[in-house]
Amino acid sequence: MVGAGCADKGEAPVDGGGAPPSSPGGAPAAGGSSGGPAVFAQNCSGCHGPSGEGGSGPALKAAAGLADADIKGIIENGKGRMPSFAGKIAADQLNGLVAHVKSLTK
Repeated sequence: MVGAGCADKGEAPVDGGGAPPSSPGGAPAAGGSSGGPAVFAQNCSGCHGPSGEGGSGPALKAAAGLADADIKGIIENGKGRMPSFAGKIAADQLNGLVAHVKSLTK
């Protein structure tokens, strides 16, 4: 996730608490593991757009070919103008966020 200092908006990162969003069948929605959509909405959509289409940060289609570990590394360490989210998003939430980002690249 490459962005333009989205965390500088004064918004506290969200932990995506509560139950993951569900599909009509009761299973977690795509990318819904551990609050991925909620974490994305709070921390990423301001720059990458609500559907990952891009804005002040790039579209997330570029992440389609990246391994999960590479996406995690970018989120944790930042890249370019995107700030680091290390210590701001719990490990299980990070896994859900990575799954959600990957779901947006399809």
